[in-house]
Amino acid sequence: FSVTRDVSERKRWERTLIESEARFRDLFERNSSVMMLVEPGSGAILNVNRSAVEFYGYARDELLQMSISAINTLPPEETARARERARRGECKDFEFRHRLASGEMRDVEVHLTSIGDNERPLLVSIVNDVSARRRAERELEQYRGHLEELVASRTAELMRAKLAAESANVAKSAFLANM
Repeated sequence: FSVTRDVSERKRWERTLIESEARFRDLFERNSSVMMLVEPGSGAILNVNRSAVEFYGYARDELLQMSISAINTLPPEETARARERARRGECKDFEFRHRLASGEMRDVEVHLTSIGDNERPLLVSIVNDVSARRRAERELEQYRGHLEELVASRTAELMRAKLAAESANVAKSAFLANM
């Protein structure tokens, strides 16, 4: 009887594990965020979701043959340092420029989470395209600079007008005094 109960319990645990695996695979694959699984030492891309394939413009098989250094525009040694910092949990959020298959560059925020153990550490990478936001920030900064120039110019004009009015007032006062 004990053997039957052990087998039944084992089957139940196996089924629970399979269901859990399916849920997490579904969560990864169907997520609208760009997600990748990266080996921290080499930077090899081990897995990508559909959103990553669509965002980067490479076929899944191509991405799985690449290192993250092929996408990231930083020198490979800087990219490796960022991966190591993420693996150790020192920093989880990074900003990079990534190169798409088309050659287009995109500003991205990358959130890295280290998972696994010391024997097989992995990085889950969630990538957010912030190119439009960065462009808007640059435009806003240009507008701010232009506005400051306009304010300085207008202030100078008002100062000249004030000095001219004061000069005219002094001349008028002198004229009236002479009358």
